[in-house]
Amino acid sequence: MLGMATIMVALAAPFQLFMGDRHGLNTLKHQPAKIAAMEGIWETEKGAGLLLFAYPDQQNEINHYEIKIPNLASLILTHDFLGEVKGLKEWKKEDRPPVVWVFWSFRIMVGVGILMIIIGSVSVIQYLRGKLFQSCFLHGWWISMMPSGFIALLAGWFTTEIGRQPYTVYGITRTIESFSSAITGPQVAWSLIAFIVMYTLIFGAGSYYILKLIYKGIPVIKEEEQFYKHGIGASVIDAGTSGKGNNHV
Repeated sequence: MLGMATIMVALAAPFQLFMGDRHGLNTLKHQPAKIAAMEGIWETEKGAGLLLFAYPDQQNEINHYEIKIPNLASLILTHDFLGEVKGLKEWKKEDRPPVVWVFWSFRIMVGVGILMIIIGSVSVIQYLRGKLFQSCFLHGWWISMMPSGFIALLAGWFTTEIGRQPYTVYGITRTIESFSSAITGPQVAWSLIAFIVMYTLIFGAGSYYILKLIYKGIPVIKEEEQFYKHGIGASVIDAGTSGKGNNHV
């Protein structure tokens, strides 16, 4: 099971990085305000830096506690070190998404994705060295990464859905115009609660079963038990044993 997971993560995680790059280029073209919120960019600039850490202040239109890599945002978004990236000030305040939510959910998604790539790469190296199934540290790391896919999915969903606010159809229909008078608030709430309960039960049961298998470990079968399992009788084993003994007489 661990071997299959290693192969899957080693192949799928880098592919997700490639697809994310393609999706980012598409989003920059069709939903540039979302990109500006994801990157925490307020002023339109060429050679925009990539913010590793910051606290966006939407009211004052600035970032606090910035840690930035120069030009990297432009390189990622436009494939040009001096590419232009529009800032949030290009749009009216009422047309901007909630920046803090989009900024941090995007970083959580990317951070989890990077961890997936790292653990996949380390596991492949350990497999080639013949140590994949003996590393207790690596096994513990894999266990801690169990909810990572779900976390990345939720963070990506938050980035996408909150990032297109205040629109349902970007630039055309606002979210406030999209509600249905035929559906009440309690109906929506109960359907949401039902989804949460259902997925919690499914995810919880699956996690419990997998953890139980992991902690149980691989059963150790004695050599004699393997003979019996494959239909070789005790007489054959005894004959072989007695034969070995006769050679010493």
